[in-house]
Amino acid sequence: MNVRLLKKVKAAILGESRRFSMGTWKASNVRGKDAPPCRTMACIAGHADWIVNPELFMKSEQHVVARRGINALGLNGEQELKLCYLTGWPDALAVKYSKAATSKERAMVAAKRIDLFIRTHGKE
Repeated sequence: MNVRLLKKVKAAILGESRRFSMGTWKASNVRGKDAPPCRTMACIAGHADWIVNPELFMKSEQHVVARRGINALGLNGEQELKLCYLTGWPDALAVKYSKAATSKERAMVAAKRIDLFIRTHGKE
């Protein structure tokens, strides 16, 4: 597990919360009042790919972004399920994320999820 990259992902998510969504690996041309200035959003694995491969990220399809991000994070299959899918998160955090009313609240929950994941060495 690439803890250094996970910490960068966490910082990126907290730095611009409007770019973060667990609902998509990568979404381009996002519009609306809450859209980020770059009009692109990504989940945790998407952010990992965005950080490691910024130019490739913008040109790639979602499934490619997802695989590269998961590989960059050094996740095994079980860790991928626990971190990259909301259904794999601990119930309390998944509920908090789902009930969050703002992008900042969702980013804070994601930061807690990443911290727990690091602290437990990917077991929780």
